[in-house]
Amino acid sequence: MGKTEYLKTAVIHPEIEHSWFEKNCEELLRLNKEACSHGANIIVNTEMGLSGYSFQSRDELENLTVNENSEIYKSFSELSARHENYICLGVAYKEEYNRIIYNSAIVFGPEGKAVLKYFKVNGEFRWACCGDAAQENIFETPWGRVGVLVCADSYFSLLARGTALRGAKMILVPANWPDMGMNPLEVWRARAVENGVTILAANRAGTDKTMSFEKAPSAVIDYHGKLLVNETSVVSMIKYSDIELCDGRIVNDSSIMEGRSPSKYTNIYLNLKGLSTVQEHFSLPEAGNVTAYACSFPPSADDMEEVKHSICNFNDNRILVLPESTYDLELIRGLSKETSCGIVLRNTMNGTAAWHVFDSGEEQSIDSDESELICSSAKIALLNAHELDHPERFYHFAKSGCDVVILCGEEKPENIDILSGIRSTENTAVAVAFNDYASVSSPPSAHSRWKQDQSSGRGYAMDILDTESLRKKRLYHDFDYEILLNGECPGV
Repeated sequence: MGKTEYLKTAVIHPEIEHSWFEKNCEELLRLNKEACSHGANIIVNTEMGLSGYSFQSRDELENLTVNENSEIYKSFSELSARHENYICLGVAYKEEYNRIIYNSAIVFGPEGKAVLKYFKVNGEFRWACCGDAAQENIFETPWGRVGVLVCADSYFSLLARGTALRGAKMILVPANWPDMGMNPLEVWRARAVENGVTILAANRAGTDKTMSFEKAPSAVIDYHGKLLVNETSVVSMIKYSDIELCDGRIVNDSSIMEGRSPSKYTNIYLNLKGLSTVQEHFSLPEAGNVTAYACSFPPSADDMEEVKHSICNFNDNRILVLPESTYDLELIRGLSKETSCGIVLRNTMNGTAAWHVFDSGEEQSIDSDESELICSSAKIALLNAHELDHPERFYHFAKSGCDVVILCGEEKPENIDILSGIRSTENTAVAVAFNDYASVSSPPSAHSRWKQDQSSGRGYAMDILDTESLRKKRLYHDFDYEILLNGECPGV
């Protein structure tokens, strides 16, 4: 093991005044100068920090934009050169030659030049031109590659995955993410652990034109998902962190990328934009309610009456997911037949685990270790537990028309509490069953959090899934499919 050192970083969490360009410039310069004087090697600022965020048109924003000729641009360039560090600044950037405005993050480097100009992919529809998902969004540092995503871009798992595949060991996130709807900390923790990278997210204080940021968190999260910084403030603040280095390089978990299987993700590039529902496209069973149960203990013969009572309280279409264990399969078949319930499990025999699916007592044929099939009027996908780290797999199943992705195993994965719910944002329900942990999660609607029921110890997680709604996939398509489907992981 090499020598352990530390990289000093600063997250700038400023109080921003909407449309007050001069005051915001003055405040951000003050804060960044202070961070530089404290020896910060990498500094990340909030999204749209010079202008504020909410604008109804490009005309309203145009006089608050910047480019290479702006005085504030030159000031930050000189600041980074003077202190030989990296400063990431979120701005509204306007191209002079065509007047296109981007929600942008500019990274100034030790030589006083912009080493990266990133355009937000999910640009605001009233005024911003959207960036290209395949644009370069990493820059080289002496400590390893660092990536950038702006606010909502970090919500989409495959944008973060593409960043990690380009070799980023750390991702900077300038954000304007208020404390409403989905919690950004849950999103950023997931992006950290599923990619094995450190996340530095700079939010803001103050009140925007339409939103309050008094409880908006800024965060630093290590590649284990540990919150090194989790702070809110009603006034400007700077949060410093020492990020672990080994032999002078940012520490990350490279094993996650090594465990990818791009040949299993092929469907992620399919364009389903024109479909209001995938019902007819995939010839799916009639839509309706399906009650999904996930059990957090492996039931024995003595538990059958309890299980039967627990799963017979709702509608006719039911699926029960059991954790991996050694089962009497005839007993399970009988339970499925008596209750007219679908039952999904992994049975262990002679040290080998295999999937078994029963539907009203009939055992379903399973072609491979990870399959798609119809059970209890729902299209389900079976997935091994180690694939929880790979959002591509879930997105593949969503674009295959699946209603529910099912994972079960014996010992629960380390990051199950962080990843099990957020996987439903890939547009399928997710049911997981392990010894001492089970959950059923449904995709979020609009900006709300996903719905999730969890159980630990001896119990059941349960949710009534509306397959008509699940088949109206709100799929996002602007990803860099070339890098996501490249089996060689070129940047890793």
